[in-house]
Amino acid sequence: MVVPAGYIGALLLPSEVAAIAEGVGLTTNYIDRKLMVADVDPSSVEHMDSCDSQIFDTADGSQSFYPNTIKLDSEEAATNHLALVSSETPGMQDHTTKIGDTSFLAEINEFGIGITVVFKKGFWVVVLHSTQFADSAPLVDLAGIEALAQTVSDRF
Repeated sequence: MVVPAGYIGALLLPSEVAAIAEGVGLTTNYIDRKLMVADVDPSSVEHMDSCDSQIFDTADGSQSFYPNTIKLDSEEAATNHLALVSSETPGMQDHTTKIGDTSFLAEINEFGIGITVVFKKGFWVVVLHSTQFADSAPLVDLAGIEALAQTVSDRF
């Protein structure tokens, strides 16, 4: 599948997320993060062709899952961006299961962030993470996020 820049909806379908989240009803919102970030710091999007998020929330807003795709203008820029993301995320470590060209994961379970899987494939950097607050389970667990990350990687 060739994914047009900025079309995150072709990479991960709401039905696929709902199936992993055991059929929980979800709302879906799309955000063009490149536009948001460019307004604050134009230099931070210098090498980005697109930066998009599709947010999956439970009806009551208590649990969420966020896949984010970033298409860079070169493989070098993607490698550099992956290094930045992995160094700025607390607890990030090499992922033993290879997704894409290289991947990392973190099980933070603090600050509202539960599990994060990030990978690079070609010019793309993809970050998938769940929200998780004290005494609650994430909407999508580690195995689910890994499966969804592999699905996204396979579609590039």
